[in-house]
Amino acid sequence: MLSPDIWLDNVKGLHVEHLIKRGIDVFVFDFDNTLAPWRSCEISDDVKRFLKSIQNRGGIVIIASNGKPRNIEMNGAVFLWRTGKPLAVKLRRYLSQKSIDRNRIIIVGDQIFTDVLTGKFLKVLTAKVKPISTKEFFGTRFLRLIEKVIEPTLKKEEAEK
Repeated sequence: MLSPDIWLDNVKGLHVEHLIKRGIDVFVFDFDNTLAPWRSCEISDDVKRFLKSIQNRGGIVIIASNGKPRNIEMNGAVFLWRTGKPLAVKLRRYLSQKSIDRNRIIIVGDQIFTDVLTGKFLKVLTAKVKPISTKEFFGTRFLRLIEKVIEPTLKKEEAEK
């Protein structure tokens, strides 16, 4: 239940072309420590280029964060703030309103207990990246301790499949 489908160092490690060929064309990204450092208001140019490359291939980019709304420029991307992951009511509502089939979606994030669990609840493909920064919300630091304990077991189970 907690193991992501894909383990990555960072978002740019996603094989976008392969995913799109499989029919996965809706890319839902966490923001803090996935696309940018925690509390940042800017996405780096190389990450912007990566997200733009998804859009250029016909993919949809959704940025879903539990964080507060921020003024971030990224043409064509949908921003959903305070989503309440892992329950992600706002994200569920948006996907439902747009009639997006779950078989088209991948959720990419840096946390097992929010991002990956959201994907598991939604029954979509999931990818976990390493966090960009060690600076983060206090509650996240607590969850990271648990992640450090269970992550080796999850990776071992994945390798044995």
